[in-house]
Amino acid sequence: MAKSSKKPLVDDARKYLASKSVREVERILGRWKGKRRRRGRMLRAFMPWERWEDAMLGKELDPVVARKIGRSLACVHARRRQLGIPRAPNPQLWTAKELALFGTMPDSEIARRTGRGLPGVRMKRRTSGFGPCNPVWKPWKRAEMALLGKMMDEDVARRTGHPRMSVKVMRIKLGRPYFNPQYVALILA
Repeated sequence: MAKSSKKPLVDDARKYLASKSVREVERILGRWKGKRRRRGRMLRAFMPWERWEDAMLGKELDPVVARKIGRSLACVHARRRQLGIPRAPNPQLWTAKELALFGTMPDSEIARRTGRGLPGVRMKRRTSGFGPCNPVWKPWKRAEMALLGKMMDEDVARRTGHPRMSVKVMRIKLGRPYFNPQYVALILA
């Protein structure tokens, strides 16, 4: 009784496989090993394209299609262009909405919202020339720069709202000396 119930399934499988090419059957059964090496020159029309192969073009990236059907990347690319099929969209490319996030929030927040890794977001910021988005950082005004070296760094930081380290770095960058009230009192005395 067990043999009779399997027979229609075997017949259906044979009919299905009979409708496929040898290469497609090998791929379905897991016997297709991809590109086979041959010695000597190969004919250009060695393996004509089949409909199922053409149907895959443009739906996935060319390297993925090439690996699935066992053809070279150049061959897949040429066939897709020959048929006028556009490239499949690359899911790793940055969309306009994702690029608009740069400059509005820190990298960690962009990574969280886009589902990308933090190193990838930082690399995109560097390669695209986006400036850092630091909520503490703000540009220096001329009046604020005039205070550097005339009063202590802590006082300048308190007045301007810049971090103390930022005040120190800007003072050194401008070549202004550190203001020391005890030293000034010695000179005036």
